[in-house]
Amino acid sequence: MLKGKTITLLAALSVVVGLLMIPAAVFADSAPVKYLDENGTECTVDNYISAANWPKDEPYPVLGGTDGKVHWYVLDKDVTYSQHRLTILGQARVILKDGCKLNATHGIRMAANRSEGASLTVYAQSTD
Repeated sequence: MLKGKTITLLAALSVVVGLLMIPAAVFADSAPVKYLDENGTECTVDNYISAANWPKDEPYPVLGGTDGKVHWYVLDKDVTYSQHRLTILGQARVILKDGCKLNATHGIRMAANRSEGASLTVYAQSTD
């Protein structure tokens, strides 16, 4: 009897651990967000990660990735990294929604890998 419960518990734990290992991009938001590009032209992005899903202020918070893709992030609330330096890997694009702020007290580290450099581009949602 105990053996069956142990197997059920182990199965449940393996599902939870599996969910924790899913990349953050899987939880990306999909409602289109408008922003102004470097020429002031209004553009839209619909594959991004909102601030609620950003890395927490814990050791080595990272935006971007090493997969060669451009990673989009939308700051829809104030985000502060006050204990650790924010690291950028690959290409990270951040849209600051109107009135939202990103504060990296200990700075931002650009971590280039061998196949590509690191870049951070910050866009505004409007000129307001």
